[in-house]
Formats: sequence, structure tokens, C-alpha cells
Amino acid sequence: MVETVSFKNKAVDIAGHLHLPDAFDEEKKYPALVGIHPAGGVKEQTIGAYARRLAAHGFVSVVYDSSY
Repeated sequence: MVETVSFKNKAVDIAGHLHLPDAFDEEKKYPALVGIHPAGGVKEQTIGAYARRLAAHGFVSVVYDSSY
């Protein structure tokens, strides 16, 4: 399950994706990771693929596009 999220980094709006396990339960605790793409990439590419696989294995992860 993927949710679109956003947050501010100083004056810049940052777009992100929150990847949750399919059976996500707000009452439970999960291991969590924050990921950023390699130079020249975006959240939908390499880091997004890792985040999807991590979610399939029970991790919560947020990935986002870098500011600059």
C-alpha cells in the first residue's frame, strides 16, 4: 500500500511516498526506514523499488525526491 505524502524542507515542498505493508495495522509497531534516491533519480525509480520490497517484508518506509 502506498500513500502520497509531502513535507517542507525550509521553503521547499518535498513530495514523498509512504510504503506500508499490505496488512498494516495502526495499533502495531513496525520497523521503519527513510530512503532517498541516488543522484539524478526520483522516488519512483530505484529507491521506490526497494521501498516496495521492504513493505512486502513488513517494513514501513518513506521515500522522497531530494530538494536540489
